[in-house]
Amino acid sequence: MLWLLLLVLLVVLYQAGVFNQLLNSAQSPDKSALDVLNERYARGEVSTDEYEQIKATLSKNH
Repeated sequence: MLWLLLLVLLVVLYQAGVFNQLLNSAQSPDKSALDVLNERYARGEVSTDEYEQIKATLSKNH
């Protein structure tokens, strides 16, 4: 019975994304804004125009 409760708890935590958050924070705690932009561009979340504009803005700030 206890193993069933543990299994349900693990499924709920998985669905809530707790494991992904823990793994992502452990792998790369200090990403720069440019790193995040590059990842978003690679996933197709921003267009080439948006990428270039944001990258130029980030370059001005450094």
